[in-house]
Amino acid sequence: MTAIDMEAEYNNRARVPEHPAIIEGWHEEAEAYRKTQENAVLDQPYGPAPRNSYDLFPASTEAKQPLIALFIHGGYWQALDKSAFSHMARGLNAHGFDVAIANYSLCPAVAVADIISEMQELASHLYQTFGKKLLVTGHSAGGHLTAALMATDWADRGLPADLVAAGMPISGLFELEPLVETSINKAVGMTPETARDASPILWPKPKKGHFRAVVGAKESDEYLRQSRMLVDTWSGPELTGSLDIQDGADHFTVINPLADPQSGLVTALCDLAPCRDAGCRLSPPYLHSVVLIRSGDPHAPGSGPSHSPGRLHTRALPDRQGRPELPPCPQGDDGHGAALPAPAGGHRARDTAGAGRRRARSRRLVAERFPVER
Repeated sequence: MTAIDMEAEYNNRARVPEHPAIIEGWHEEAEAYRKTQENAVLDQPYGPAPRNSYDLFPASTEAKQPLIALFIHGGYWQALDKSAFSHMARGLNAHGFDVAIANYSLCPAVAVADIISEMQELASHLYQTFGKKLLVTGHSAGGHLTAALMATDWADRGLPADLVAAGMPISGLFELEPLVETSINKAVGMTPETARDASPILWPKPKKGHFRAVVGAKESDEYLRQSRMLVDTWSGPELTGSLDIQDGADHFTVINPLADPQSGLVTALCDLAPCRDAGCRLSPPYLHSVVLIRSGDPHAPGSGPSHSPGRLHTRALPDRQGRPELPPCPQGDDGHGAALPAPAGGHRARDTAGAGRRRARSRRLVAERFPVER
């Protein structure tokens, strides 16, 4: 049997020589979209680390879905920035979804396990802030983080077991050990053991939920295998998944349809939501959220500039059937809710008091920008 060349399989920059122009186009479209979104609230903190922030893009329709969308980027856990992916909110915005675009700390400053913990912290923050459950989607390393959020034991954290009800990993990585001997791992620094520990495919699978594993037809055999493996492995009485191979798409172009409200990918993402019509009744009486995760390549440009001094902390909205607001979240020392345990590595010890004050100040901004519906 011929050995698989993992470097060739996973080095997407080498596989797609035109990737610099594609990434430049992302930056241009993202900046243009931000300029059109006067109600966007940017650079909102969810944790103490410098990159623990997200941008919120409100729905562009008057009738809003009972969901919020979060897009968490990829870049092999070591590159890119939320500022290159603002336009990925356009598709869901047009269908009544509010969309948050996330940042997180990058390797080698942190480990992949730390990034998983940051995304878990963000998911908890969104639920505690907006009172809504999550539908998650992400691309490349973001696809890995999507699966990690789906497989998290939320009940063990004192949150609803179905906090993440559905997900769409796009070009996802679910088994990380094949990356250990590639150039990608120079910055990531995984050992075979830590790669296995960070592989959602090796975790206990979610007990329930819906997901759609998306991958480009022009991607490598290994990327196709990873998505097929997830669909084959994650199944159960209340857990259903499907494989979506996008014709003509490579690792970089596969996410472009997220910016098109009329695309089949956006329609499929909307269809994953447990309840997609504004005003529908949900059980239990909580609202839901959508999570979006951005992607890229380790050799792509790094973080972009920040865009807004505003800070966001919202109150839970009642649904459109007149249910009362959710009760207040348990309060922690920082005044915005109980914190999750800090991950290994110690980077969360920085300025937690200052982060708490910033979160508290954000309440005033949201009260003005996102008034509670009565």
